[in-house]
Amino acid sequence: EIQKVCPYLEVCKEFGFDTPCHVICELDMEASHRAFPEMKGEILTRQALGSPVCIFKYERPAKKE
Repeated sequence: EIQKVCPYLEVCKEFGFDTPCHVICELDMEASHRAFPEMKGEILTRQALGSPVCIFKYERPAKKE
């Protein structure tokens, strides 16, 4: 998943937080993992840390036929 605009970045700066990643994105990854234990998620790049986009990687094991 590629996210061009972080909807939380400006709000967090407005309220004095350095980065929304640990509040929003990392919790979202954990919630996804708890809802789908077989799925792995990872944050590859973060706008809050200077990247031009946020990139999230999700993967599930291949289905057995």
